[in-house]
Amino acid sequence: MSLAVITGGATGIGAAAVRKFASAGYDVALLDSNAGPAENLGEEKHGGNIAFYLTDVRDRNAVQHSVDRAAEEFEPPSVLFVN
Repeated sequence: MSLAVITGGATGIGAAAVRKFASAGYDVALLDSNAGPAENLGEEKHGGNIAFYLTDVRDRNAVQHSVDRAAEEFEPPSVLFVN
């Protein structure tokens, strides 16, 4: 399935987007610095997988590293949701 990368996906609108994409069958790379809620999302069961990558989105290199790791684990992303 396709990979969606979602920044700021631990809570609120970002978490809703994570759930929506995962429910639609996307694998989701959740990039956030808020580990607790993000790890809880990663344990939810949906049609697609949710993988949490601890990332400070203010750091371009950290974002690139997390996206690279997600692409290795799943496939290159087809969706980018910047929240």
